[in-house]
Amino acid sequence: MTIEEFNGVLTEIMTNISDVGVVSTLLEKIREAFANNFKHLEEEQTNVINLKEEIDSLRESNMNLFLKLGDEVTGTNTNPDPDPDPEPEPVKFDDLFNEKGELK
Repeated sequence: MTIEEFNGVLTEIMTNISDVGVVSTLLEKIREAFANNFKHLEEEQTNVINLKEEIDSLRESNMNLFLKLGDEVTGTNTNPDPDPDPEPEPVKFDDLFNEKGELK
């Protein structure tokens, strides 16, 4: 129920205050609108809590990435590669052929 609808219902209640049937119907509309708005508010509060948890998780992930990037830039990597791959020896031209001059 919008504010305009709510104000219209209240105006109708004031004009029909002596008619109990009309007032009861209008008050029921207000009650239903309040229940719907309250339910919607609870859903939105749950969404806000979930979004805050997601934001906190993303901030933590971002901080971890910034720290990792900072380690790489400054060269103070806290987890260096334990077994760096040795560079392969360059192949010489003579190593490609056997004693008969054929390719190995």
